[in-house]
Amino acid sequence: VQDEAVAMDTGPVDAVPSEDAAPPDEEDAPGAASNSSTGEALENAARRVADNPRLFFAAIESWAPRLSLLFVPMTVLALSILYAWRRKYYIYDHAIHALHLHTWMYMVATIAFLVSPWLGGWAPGLLFLILPIYVVLSFRGAYGSGYITAFLRFLFLSFVWLIGAIFLFTSVLIVSALSV
Repeated sequence: VQDEAVAMDTGPVDAVPSEDAAPPDEEDAPGAASNSSTGEALENAARRVADNPRLFFAAIESWAPRLSLLFVPMTVLALSILYAWRRKYYIYDHAIHALHLHTWMYMVATIAFLVSPWLGGWAPGLLFLILPIYVVLSFRGAYGSGYITAFLRFLFLSFVWLIGAIFLFTSVLIVSALSV
């Protein structure tokens, strides 16, 4: 029976700390505020990114497409604000148009990426030239807007996309850095 008790060795049941033992640190105490704050987590993430930049860029490639889907609901919200007083257009009309715009943009960006070896720097420039023209024409076709109002609405939508791009870029960097 004694051999079984020694083999189990669960430790003393009523362990009392000795007087020689140092008091526990505040950070080790349960329920105490820990020193691993957000700043320290970001510093550790920055160290890991500096140590392994390839892993960081792989994380960016993984997270960017996932988070870019947030542009669609932002575009739906922006279109809902732009056409709030026109009661014949419902939220699903804006959702369909937003999906259409984003599908078109991704398709044109893919084509520009594929032909850029032959066109050089012209492909992205051509994309930025075609994008406003297409969006203005799509506002005219989908909502019956005039050229000037469609262009003004495009400017507002571009501002929303700029804010969204800043948010997306920041989010991708943070999420990628924390996942490294």
